[in-house]
Amino acid sequence: MTDDEATSEGGSQGGDADSEAASRSRPLPDSWTEVREHDLIVEKYDPRDPTLFVREDRERAVHILPTEPNVPHADTHEWRVGLVRGDVNELLDAEPIAHVHGHENAYHVAVTFMEAYEEAVPDEGDDVNAIAYAMEQAELEADRVEE
Repeated sequence: MTDDEATSEGGSQGGDADSEAASRSRPLPDSWTEVREHDLIVEKYDPRDPTLFVREDRERAVHILPTEPNVPHADTHEWRVGLVRGDVNELLDAEPIAHVHGHENAYHVAVTFMEAYEEAVPDEGDDVNAIAYAMEQAELEADRVEE
Protein backbone atom coordinates (compact mmCIF):
# COMPACT_ATOMS: atom_id res chain seq x y z
CA MET A 1 0.00 0.00 0.00
CA THR A 2 1.36 3.42 -0.93
CA ASP A 3 0.97 6.67 0.97
CA ASP A 4 -1.51 7.81 -1.70
CA GLU A 5 -3.71 4.78 -1.03
CA ALA A 6 -4.04 5.36 2.70
CA THR A 7 -4.87 8.28 4.89
CA SER A 8 -6.03 8.65 8.43
CA GLU A 9 -8.60 11.33 7.68
CA GLY A 10 -10.35 13.09 4.85
CA GLY A 11 -13.19 12.53 2.44
CA SER A 12 -13.41 9.85 -0.17
CA GLN A 13 -14.61 9.59 -3.70
CA GLY A 14 -18.26 9.09 -4.60
CA GLY A 15 -21.37 9.30 -2.44
CA ASP A 16 -23.04 12.38 -1.03
CA ALA A 17 -20.36 15.01 -0.39
CA ASP A 18 -22.20 16.72 2.50
CA SER A 19 -22.82 13.41 4.27
CA GLU A 20 -19.20 12.35 3.70
CA ALA A 21 -17.84 15.62 5.10
CA ALA A 22 -20.05 15.37 8.17
CA SER A 23 -19.09 11.78 8.90
CA ARG A 24 -15.39 12.42 8.36
CA SER A 25 -15.35 15.16 11.00
CA ARG A 26 -14.68 12.36 13.52
CA PRO A 27 -11.01 11.37 13.15
CA LEU A 28 -9.69 7.82 13.12
CA PRO A 29 -7.49 6.53 15.94
CA ASP A 30 -3.80 7.10 15.09
CA SER A 31 -2.92 3.46 14.39
CA TRP A 32 -5.70 3.01 11.80
CA THR A 33 -5.59 4.20 8.18
CA GLU A 34 -8.19 4.38 5.46
CA VAL A 35 -7.37 2.52 2.27
CA ARG A 36 -8.28 4.86 -0.55
CA GLU A 37 -8.26 2.37 -3.41
CA HIS A 38 -8.75 -1.31 -2.77
CA ASP A 39 -9.56 -3.53 -5.74
CA LEU A 40 -11.82 -5.84 -3.75
CA ILE A 41 -14.23 -3.20 -2.42
CA VAL A 42 -14.61 -0.88 -5.40
CA GLU A 43 -17.81 -1.64 -7.26
CA LYS A 44 -17.46 -0.25 -10.77
CA TYR A 45 -21.10 0.71 -11.38
CA ASP A 46 -22.09 1.56 -7.82
CA PRO A 47 -21.71 5.23 -6.83
CA ARG A 48 -21.98 4.38 -3.12
CA ASP A 49 -18.65 4.54 -1.37
CA PRO A 50 -17.37 1.35 0.28
CA THR A 51 -14.65 2.05 2.84
CA LEU A 52 -11.82 0.02 4.33
CA PHE A 53 -9.75 0.89 7.41
CA VAL A 54 -6.68 -1.12 8.36
CA ARG A 55 -4.39 -1.59 11.32
CA GLU A 56 -1.46 -3.25 9.61
CA ASP A 57 0.62 -4.13 12.68
CA ARG A 58 -2.21 -6.34 13.99
CA GLU A 59 -3.55 -7.52 10.61
CA ARG A 60 -7.01 -6.16 11.38
CA ALA A 61 -9.39 -4.26 9.13
CA VAL A 62 -12.85 -2.74 9.43
CA HIS A 63 -14.96 -2.28 6.33
CA ILE A 64 -18.12 -0.38 5.50
CA LEU A 65 -20.01 -1.86 2.56
CA PRO A 66 -23.51 -1.46 1.11
CA THR A 67 -25.78 -4.24 2.37
CA GLU A 68 -27.48 -4.73 -0.98
CA PRO A 69 -26.51 -4.08 -4.60
CA ASN A 70 -27.47 -0.77 -6.19
CA VAL A 71 -30.64 -1.95 -7.96
CA PRO A 72 -34.12 -0.37 -8.08
CA HIS A 73 -35.79 -2.77 -5.59
CA ALA A 74 -32.95 -2.74 -3.02
CA ASP A 75 -32.66 -0.67 0.13
CA THR A 76 -29.63 1.33 -0.98
CA HIS A 77 -29.25 3.14 2.33
CA GLU A 78 -28.40 0.10 4.45
CA TRP A 79 -24.73 -0.46 5.23
CA ARG A 80 -22.83 -3.20 7.02
CA VAL A 81 -19.75 -2.76 9.15
CA GLY A 82 -17.47 -5.78 9.42
CA LEU A 83 -14.18 -6.92 10.97
CA VAL A 84 -11.49 -8.70 8.97
CA ARG A 85 -8.93 -10.70 10.98
CA GLY A 86 -5.73 -11.49 9.12
CA ASP A 87 -5.39 -10.85 5.40
CA VAL A 88 -7.34 -7.69 4.52
CA ASN A 89 -7.91 -9.16 1.06
CA GLU A 90 -10.25 -11.75 2.61
CA LEU A 91 -13.27 -9.46 2.84
CA LEU A 92 -15.68 -12.35 2.33
CA ASP A 93 -14.56 -13.77 5.68
CA ALA A 94 -15.39 -10.55 7.53
CA GLU A 95 -17.27 -10.89 10.80
CA PRO A 96 -20.36 -8.68 10.98
CA ILE A 97 -20.20 -5.86 13.52
CA ALA A 98 -23.45 -4.06 12.68
CA HIS A 99 -25.98 -3.17 9.99
CA VAL A 100 -27.11 0.46 10.03
CA HIS A 101 -29.02 2.96 7.94
CA GLY A 102 -26.78 5.48 6.20
CA HIS A 103 -23.06 5.67 5.44
CA GLU A 104 -22.50 8.35 8.09
CA ASN A 105 -23.95 6.09 10.80
CA ALA A 106 -21.82 3.20 9.56
CA TYR A 107 -18.73 5.41 9.73
CA HIS A 108 -19.48 6.30 13.36
CA VAL A 109 -19.99 2.64 14.26
CA ALA A 110 -16.68 1.75 12.58
CA VAL A 111 -14.80 4.53 14.40
CA THR A 112 -16.39 3.48 17.70
CA PHE A 113 -15.12 -0.06 17.09
CA MET A 114 -11.60 1.20 16.31
CA GLU A 115 -11.52 3.52 19.35
CA ALA A 116 -12.71 0.76 21.70
CA TYR A 117 -10.22 -1.68 20.19
CA GLU A 118 -7.38 0.79 20.79
CA GLU A 119 -8.55 1.32 24.36
CA ALA A 120 -8.48 -2.42 25.13
CA VAL A 121 -5.78 -3.94 22.93
CA PRO A 122 -2.64 -5.15 24.72
CA ASP A 123 0.78 -4.06 23.45
CA GLU A 124 1.61 -7.69 22.68
CA GLY A 125 -0.21 -10.96 22.50
CA ASP A 126 -3.74 -12.00 21.71
CA ASP A 127 -6.37 -9.32 21.07
CA VAL A 128 -9.48 -11.50 21.47
CA ASN A 129 -10.70 -9.57 24.52
CA ALA A 130 -10.08 -6.23 22.79
CA ILE A 131 -12.15 -7.39 19.80
CA ALA A 132 -14.99 -8.57 22.06
CA TYR A 133 -14.99 -5.23 23.91
CA ALA A 134 -14.87 -3.27 20.64
CA MET A 135 -17.76 -5.32 19.21
CA GLU A 136 -19.88 -4.54 22.28
CA GLN A 137 -19.14 -0.82 22.04
CA ALA A 138 -19.84 -0.76 18.29
CA GLU A 139 -23.18 -2.55 18.83
CA LEU A 140 -24.14 0.06 21.43
CA GLU A 141 -23.22 2.83 18.98
CA ALA A 142 -25.26 1.13 16.24
CA ASP A 143 -28.27 1.04 18.55
CA ARG A 144 -27.71 4.70 19.45
CA VAL A 145 -27.47 5.97 15.86
CA GLU A 146 -30.53 3.97 14.81
CA GLU A 147 -32.75 5.60 17.48
